[in-house]
Amino acid sequence: MVLWCSAFDALLSGLQRSADGLRVLSCRVALLAGVVLVAVVSVRGEQTAAAESSSPGALRAHYDAAQNAQAAGQLLSAAAEYRLFLAAALHRLGDGYGSLRNFPRATSLFAEALDFSPNDAALRLDYAEAALSARDPAAARALAQWAVAADARNVRAHLLLGRALLALEQDELAKSQLEAAVALDPSFANGYLLATTELALHDDQGAGKIFQEMLQGFGDTAEIHLQFGHAYATSDYPELAILEFKKAIAKEDTLAHAHYSLGAAYMQNMGEMSYPDAAQEFQKELRKHPDDFLSHLELGYIELSQHRLPEAEAELTLAEKLAPEYPDALLYLAQVYLESDRLREAEASLRKVIATPRDDSRKQSQLQRAHYLLGRLLLQSGRGEEAKKEMQTAQALQNLSAQERGKTPGRLDLEHAQAAEQPTKVAPADPRALQDLAAFEKEIRPAVADSYNNLGVIAAGRGDFDGALAAFEKAAGWNPALEGLDLNWGRAAFSASRYDLALAPLGRHLQSRPGDEWAREALGMSYFMLKNFSASLATLRPTKSEFEARPQLAYAYAVCLTKTGEYAEGLAALQQLEKTNPDVAVVHSALGEAYAEHSAYPQAAAEFRKALAIDPASEDAKTGLALSLKGLHQEAEAEKPR
Repeated sequence: MVLWCSAFDALLSGLQRSADGLRVLSCRVALLAGVVLVAVVSVRGEQTAAAESSSPGALRAHYDAAQNAQAAGQLLSAAAEYRLFLAAALHRLGDGYGSLRNFPRATSLFAEALDFSPNDAALRLDYAEAALSARDPAAARALAQWAVAADARNVRAHLLLGRALLALEQDELAKSQLEAAVALDPSFANGYLLATTELALHDDQGAGKIFQEMLQGFGDTAEIHLQFGHAYATSDYPELAILEFKKAIAKEDTLAHAHYSLGAAYMQNMGEMSYPDAAQEFQKELRKHPDDFLSHLELGYIELSQHRLPEAEAELTLAEKLAPEYPDALLYLAQVYLESDRLREAEASLRKVIATPRDDSRKQSQLQRAHYLLGRLLLQSGRGEEAKKEMQTAQALQNLSAQERGKTPGRLDLEHAQAAEQPTKVAPADPRALQDLAAFEKEIRPAVADSYNNLGVIAAGRGDFDGALAAFEKAAGWNPALEGLDLNWGRAAFSASRYDLALAPLGRHLQSRPGDEWAREALGMSYFMLKNFSASLATLRPTKSEFEARPQLAYAYAVCLTKTGEYAEGLAALQQLEKTNPDVAVVHSALGEAYAEHSAYPQAAAEFRKALAIDPASEDAKTGLALSLKGLHQEAEAEKPR
């Protein structure tokens, strides 16, 4: 095996030093020239200092300042401005995706921005809010904890930390954070969240005290009693919920969702015994609000539970038309069809439930129920194998659901109605907002890629090749066609001896610039160092005329010839290289290895001895000599220490 040694490193110096070309400044990208940046609504929908820092003028100012500083050779200043630009641009994009409820993309952008602005509290809190929406409360907790520690008077930080702790079922800790938020900002939303936390801790008296204070501060209205009722209902206090819903109705009989909420609370409190009273409330709701989806749904459920199938089907069909994005009605309709022996319609409904996209806490239980019912149906239809798969899926979902919930599921198992807030329909993204965000990202993308590329150039210039490679990879993610990127990336990887990472960018660059001799030589040498001798030979062959002046290339080419079956030509090339470079140990070792592979042990031993005379520490030469001596049956000498 041939290894590079210090003596032969000198032969590579010409090729390595050419990697300094990476320090050449990249071309300036004109940032949004003459284009007004699209305003993007943030996740929290309010103006902040962070929004100002990512305004069109601020973004342009940071980018232009970076380019000017880099052109003037002020690389530290340039890097600082590129980082400020990237932090602001990525933050702005993250806010945009968050406002469109694309939380995975938003959190990815926030994380990327945080690399450049780790002390930005507004960024961390936007990230925390998106993480909560993406159902990652642990990440949200860490982000909000940092913000609370940085500023104990940051109301939003306390609120987000409290919400994250609630999601993690750390209710006592959440309460302390929400109390801090209310003390700093006694708004309705903050007080309401604190009261619901008290209820989660089974302190209905504490919650009642907060509600009483809120009545005094915000007014004794029907709407506020409706909100209090929902808090009690969702915290499993149906009796108190019923009292609040009745107060709301007494103040305003036509208030939307009030009669529905009262009916649902009756069902939550007393189950089937309450059906007559609950149905009466649902009917009252529908007389005032005929399109109330939940009232139709619950009436359909009641009719189904009483086996009045035509009446159930009528109500559930209406419910499904009013809110096709919610699969509850379809699940109940499937049961109606099953009891009516309409198996084809039942199967269609259940498969539609399974295929309906929905991102909320109930989807898993709905899926479990749908797979279970579909399994029963398939079994009834004699499709045993299909039924088995559905039942297995249902069981897996049920097990997962039990692990995650850890609480009595209530309505989640679809066995009875419970009071809950009217489902908030997630409106489809505003086409104009989508269009504006896409336009902004399209405009900003080249400058983001160029900023990463230039940060990579600056990092490589100070010898930080790991940082450079990471920056070039990011640049490629934003604009893989950026002029000069692949060459910079390949230079940095080659200079860092990361030959595996040099292959792809150098290969792409060489495809578009086949006449770039440095890139060809570096790519060929990278293949050589990775022992891909065939690829190295093919890459270096067009440069053969340069070998006389570039002994390192001649060496690699000759070794490749011997390794790929062109032994005679390779041996001749090594012998010629030995004549012109007699003091390079690895050339002798390569000759020795070539001779040994063809059982020419006397010549091999002679070459390995020459290598050791030049570099006595060469382990390759020691090993090669020992093997050659054994080939000559000189075992005693072969085993002597060297």
